[in-house]
Amino acid sequence: MRLHLHRKPPTTTHSQDMNNQNMTNLGLNDPDRVCENTIKQCQKENGRLMVSTSNYLKRMYGDEQVIKVIRRLQKRRDRANNYQNKDSKDFKHLLDILSEKMNGNG
Repeated sequence: MRLHLHRKPPTTTHSQDMNNQNMTNLGLNDPDRVCENTIKQCQKENGRLMVSTSNYLKRMYGDEQVIKVIRRLQKRRDRANNYQNKDSKDFKHLLDILSEKMNGNG
Protein backbone atom coordinates (compact mmCIF):
# COMPACT_ATOMS: atom_id res chain seq x y z
CA MET A 1 0.00 0.00 0.00
CA ARG A 2 1.32 3.42 -0.98
CA LEU A 3 0.96 6.47 1.16
CA HIS A 4 0.28 9.65 -0.66
CA LEU A 5 1.93 12.53 1.04
CA HIS A 6 0.32 15.74 0.03
CA ARG A 7 1.78 19.07 0.74
CA LYS A 8 -0.50 21.35 2.63
CA PRO A 9 -1.60 24.10 0.27
CA PRO A 10 -0.26 27.53 1.20
CA THR A 11 -2.70 29.94 2.77
CA THR A 12 -1.75 32.61 0.23
CA THR A 13 -0.36 32.39 -3.25
CA HIS A 14 2.99 33.76 -4.26
CA SER A 15 1.33 36.60 -6.18
CA GLN A 16 -0.75 37.53 -3.12
CA ASP A 17 2.39 37.56 -0.98
CA MET A 18 4.14 39.79 -3.52
CA ASN A 19 1.13 42.09 -3.72
CA ASN A 20 1.03 42.40 0.08
CA GLN A 21 4.76 43.10 0.13
CA ASN A 22 4.39 45.76 -2.57
CA MET A 23 1.54 47.40 -0.66
CA THR A 24 3.69 47.50 2.47
CA ASN A 25 6.65 48.90 0.53
CA LEU A 26 4.44 51.61 -0.94
CA GLY A 27 3.11 52.45 2.50
CA LEU A 28 -0.44 51.55 1.55
CA ASN A 29 -0.90 49.68 4.83
CA ASP A 30 0.26 52.73 6.79
CA PRO A 31 -2.73 54.47 8.45
CA ASP A 32 -1.24 57.92 7.77
CA ARG A 33 -0.97 57.18 4.07
CA VAL A 34 -4.41 55.61 3.88
CA CYS A 35 -5.98 58.62 5.62
CA GLU A 36 -4.05 61.10 3.50
CA ASN A 37 -4.91 59.40 0.20
CA THR A 38 -8.59 59.07 1.18
CA ILE A 39 -8.79 62.73 2.20
CA LYS A 40 -7.06 63.90 -0.98
CA GLN A 41 -9.39 61.81 -3.14
CA CYS A 42 -12.45 63.18 -1.33
CA GLN A 43 -11.21 66.76 -1.72
CA LYS A 44 -10.50 66.17 -5.40
CA GLU A 45 -13.97 64.74 -6.04
CA ASN A 46 -15.97 67.14 -3.86
CA GLY A 47 -13.82 70.25 -3.56
CA ARG A 48 -13.59 69.74 0.21
CA LEU A 49 -13.37 67.04 2.84
CA MET A 50 -16.83 65.62 3.38
CA VAL A 51 -17.98 65.13 6.98
CA SER A 52 -19.00 61.56 6.20
CA THR A 53 -15.47 60.74 4.98
CA SER A 54 -13.91 62.38 8.01
CA ASN A 55 -16.21 60.52 10.40
CA TYR A 56 -15.53 57.22 8.64
CA LEU A 57 -11.77 57.70 8.91
CA LYS A 58 -12.07 58.70 12.56
CA ARG A 59 -14.00 55.51 13.31
CA MET A 60 -11.41 53.43 11.46
CA TYR A 61 -8.18 55.07 12.66
CA GLY A 62 -9.11 57.29 15.60
CA ASP A 63 -9.67 61.02 16.03
CA GLU A 64 -6.03 61.89 16.74
CA GLN A 65 -4.72 60.11 13.66
CA VAL A 66 -7.16 61.78 11.28
CA ILE A 67 -6.81 65.25 12.82
CA LYS A 68 -3.02 64.95 12.54
CA VAL A 69 -3.29 64.16 8.83
CA ILE A 70 -5.81 66.96 8.19
CA ARG A 71 -3.51 69.49 9.90
CA ARG A 72 -0.49 68.25 7.96
CA LEU A 73 -2.35 68.64 4.65
CA GLN A 74 -3.53 72.12 5.68
CA LYS A 75 0.03 73.20 6.50
CA ARG A 76 1.25 71.82 3.17
CA ARG A 77 -1.49 73.73 1.33
CA ASP A 78 -0.70 76.94 3.25
CA ARG A 79 3.01 76.68 2.40
CA ALA A 80 2.20 76.20 -1.29
CA ASN A 81 -0.15 79.20 -1.26
CA ASN A 82 2.49 81.36 0.43
CA TYR A 83 5.04 80.48 -2.26
CA GLN A 84 2.54 81.26 -5.00
CA ASN A 85 1.61 84.61 -3.43
CA LYS A 86 5.28 85.55 -3.06
CA ASP A 87 6.00 84.65 -6.67
CA SER A 88 3.01 86.61 -7.97
CA LYS A 89 4.05 89.69 -5.93
CA ASP A 90 7.61 89.42 -7.31
CA PHE A 91 6.26 89.09 -10.85
CA LYS A 92 3.94 92.08 -10.42
CA HIS A 93 6.85 94.13 -9.06
CA LEU A 94 8.98 93.24 -12.10
CA LEU A 95 6.12 94.19 -14.44
CA ASP A 96 5.75 97.54 -12.68
CA ILE A 97 9.48 98.25 -13.08
CA LEU A 98 9.39 97.23 -16.76
CA SER A 99 6.32 99.38 -17.38
CA GLU A 100 7.97 102.42 -15.78
CA LYS A 101 11.10 101.98 -17.91
CA MET A 102 9.09 101.58 -21.10
CA ASN A 103 7.10 104.74 -20.33
CA GLY A 104 10.30 106.66 -19.71
CA ASN A 105 9.65 107.16 -16.00
CA GLY A 106 12.53 105.00 -14.85
